[in-house]
Amino acid sequence: MDVIDNYGVEKKRAINYMQKNHGRVAITTDMWTSDNQKRGYMAITGHFIDESWKLQSNIMRFVCVLAPHTAQVIADILHDALVEWYLEDKVSTLTVDNATTNDACIPILENLIGPSKLMLGGKLMHMCCCAHILNLIVKGGLEVTAESTEKVRDSIAFWTATLKRIEIFQEVAKMLKVDQISLDVKTRWNSTYFMLSICLRYKSVFNRLKQREKRFTCAPTDDDWKFCEEVCDRLKLFAEITEIFCGTQYVTANVYFPKICEIKMNMKKWSSCGNEIIEAMSDAMSRKFNKYWSDMQGLMGIATLLDPRFKIDMLHVCFEMLLGDDSSTDCESKVDEIRDLLSNLMLEYQIENGQENTGSRSPPSLQWKLRR
Repeated sequence: MDVIDNYGVEKKRAINYMQKNHGRVAITTDMWTSDNQKRGYMAITGHFIDESWKLQSNIMRFVCVLAPHTAQVIADILHDALVEWYLEDKVSTLTVDNATTNDACIPILENLIGPSKLMLGGKLMHMCCCAHILNLIVKGGLEVTAESTEKVRDSIAFWTATLKRIEIFQEVAKMLKVDQISLDVKTRWNSTYFMLSICLRYKSVFNRLKQREKRFTCAPTDDDWKFCEEVCDRLKLFAEITEIFCGTQYVTANVYFPKICEIKMNMKKWSSCGNEIIEAMSDAMSRKFNKYWSDMQGLMGIATLLDPRFKIDMLHVCFEMLLGDDSSTDCESKVDEIRDLLSNLMLEYQIENGQENTGSRSPPSLQWKLRR
């Protein structure tokens, strides 16, 4: 009972704190099914910048969601949480995983909240999870490389199957003084990267054990090891960018666009590297890239434009990387769209605050920035 009472006190304090904040609140939500209970759970978190310009996050609800997990059910739960926390008129964006049900949930939630309470009538509400998109892109690429990586995975499984084999492996590997190897989690591509990167340090150990143990028939060949090195070199970029995207102590939206363009440029290089499998992996990644990131440029562009290190010049560079050097007209059009989007957003804020500037299209403080 003390736990419930304490929860009520802390929740009331968090609600009051978020209500005193003058800015909007970004909502993130994730849903998964428990392996042992076979039940669906949803976590809803609110993120905002406080008066000290520090990023704050509060878990608003952790709830069991009964089947069926339809778009209407998810939208109702999200709306109930917003009403409970008095945030239905303070939402900025909603970040969800890239699932069909989540996509269908967005317009339902917009109607429940009311477009007039959302930024630009809801144009900026839907934000896809960039880390999840990276996961989908890399998983699509790893499917092409499954045969070689599977040998590494099978080798680990073989030498960790019994205590006796573990002892033999450790005896041979003790001189290397490296971290304990472990199997990857196939649903998490970065665990595959870490598995491969660690196992590459054990290459000589596996080769020696292959000579000692006749039953060890799944050992990777020299060509497999060489290929794994090339895969790790590519996955390292995704691992580093994923770590940046998943930061919790700083705002991340402003770095999305430049980092995504960096991925695009590297995939373009990989597509003509001369290795057929790597080129096929790059093609598979590119298809996923084009599928999931085509509709996110507006919101990411605004965040990039508001970063004083980047401004509008970075948008030109980003779109040139995405569309190609020969698409200058299309790049300029894309930049104009984002500039207009930001201008309309700032005008909306002026109107809300009773400071509408009738003499210019965009706020004076931003005019110089939008022209650069």
